Amino acid sequence: ELAAEFCCTTKCIRDTIHQYRQTGSNKSRPRSGRPPVLSRYKKRKLFRVTRKIPKIKY
Repeated sequence: ELAAEFCCTTKCIRDTIHQYRQTGSNKSRPRSGRPPVLSRYKKRKLFRVTRKIPKIKY
């Protein structure tokens, strides 16, 4: 039921609930590798602009 409501697989729902029960949080653990190019703030700003002006060119 939840999987259909959130348009994802039952495994995704099960894993998310399991992670929350294990850690008490729904955040992903930090991973090694290259740091993100855009900060969370800049990503949100980019999404806002593209929603406002969908045909904007990059």
